[in-house]
Amino acid sequence: MEADEAQLDSEKNSRTFDQVNKQIVAMNKHLESLLNSLADNARSQADAHADVPTYNNHDTQKLVRAVINGEGLRPTRGAVSTENAQPSVSAAGASSTTHVPPRSAGSATAQQQRR
Repeated sequence: MEADEAQLDSEKNSRTFDQVNKQIVAMNKHLESLLNSLADNARSQADAHADVPTYNNHDTQKLVRAVINGEGLRPTRGAVSTENAQPSVSAAGASSTTHVPPRSAGSATAQQQRR
């Protein structure tokens, strides 16, 4: 560790002020170039994404007309009544008049013991 510090000190003392200044200026130019290139890249990507619409105006108008006015909807062939095909759960529940009292905690444990 001390050897590394001694090497850095000797390297620091061997360079002149002008050499260090030139290195700093060169590094600043490189950093500025990198930052400009990154900014240009980000700007071009933002421009490319901003131009792409996320919707089709014609399709949106067509959908609104279909929902509001029913335009463009095709009638179904051989329409089958859904009420006759499948009984609804809510209708079955409403017609049932059976009353089931709530279980107590003791009856639930008795049923579990029977199994």
